[in-house]
Amino acid sequence: MKKEKIYSLVVLSMFVIGMVILAPSAAVEAEDIPTISRSETIDIIEEIGYTVPFDATVQKREDTIRGEFWDISWQDDNGIYKFYIDIYTGEAVWILTPPKSYEIVINTESEAISATLDHMDRLQKFSVITLPEEIGVEKPEVHDEPSWVSRGWRIRWDQKIQGIRVAGGFVTVDIASSGELVSYRNSWRDIDESKLCFDELINEEQAIQAAEEWARSERSNRFMDVASVETVDMLIGIPSEHPFIEREIIEEPIIFYRIYFEKDGHGLRVDLDAETEEVVSMDQTRSWPEEYYDHDVEESGTWNSELLKYIGLLVVGFIIGMAAILLTTKYSRHERE
Repeated sequence: MKKEKIYSLVVLSMFVIGMVILAPSAAVEAEDIPTISRSETIDIIEEIGYTVPFDATVQKREDTIRGEFWDISWQDDNGIYKFYIDIYTGEAVWILTPPKSYEIVINTESEAISATLDHMDRLQKFSVITLPEEIGVEKPEVHDEPSWVSRGWRIRWDQKIQGIRVAGGFVTVDIASSGELVSYRNSWRDIDESKLCFDELINEEQAIQAAEEWARSERSNRFMDVASVETVDMLIGIPSEHPFIEREIIEEPIIFYRIYFEKDGHGLRVDLDAETEEVVSMDQTRSWPEEYYDHDVEESGTWNSELLKYIGLLVVGFIIGMAAILLTTKYSRHERE
């Protein structure tokens, strides 16, 4: 019983010491980075011409792309309003508002671009948004009547570094045909160009060949015999991790090829490092028909064998954890006796 009390005191002491050490640093960090309050966020939205009702939903949220932000939303007879405001800068990363008029004022691409730039210029004057230098210099993509905005236009700028598109980096603006702002979304990535390697990159043909060799070795000869290259993109970003691809964790953006092989709606996406030719990610879309699998080739069982190995590690970890709990419980009972 005495030993058990000593053990509890040691654990409690370590916890208290840890809190004492960490608390000051956390407080300093919080003081160094001031945040925008709930009321300040509402003031920002009302300053640009929207009235936030008292019953609006206001919540603090966080995700890996936007970081921490205020999510303010409400609905009236016109539709749904939604604003994502960065909790540290007070800038809008997403604006969604319904049009109040269906009068057709915007008839051409040039008029849609001009109306878009006018809206963004107004928001910049209120310091609600900060736009990349490329906006207003490079010509954007223009789409007539995007899927969810009837009678409207979508204007999109893709983020590029030395001509290479940044995965997930863009600014889009939806304009109603009435000229009203319907949606603004800023997903521009903060990337240090000096950390990227632009020298000695493989070309598109080499990337396709390397991806095909990997796909035949690790996935299926039969599928690759009938599949064709659907798209090839060179991108900058951090490829998503895949549990069955062994590689070091990629913490900084890299330049990589994204090759998509397809046959009758069944596909295989391969992400390949443009410098090392290493496959860094993949995705097998839809369930493949039986005839696409190489059951007679040992290498084709990579997916299943890797899955079994992964499950086996989980089982071993579970057994070890349960054994530790049982031993701890047994020790505690022994001490009480």
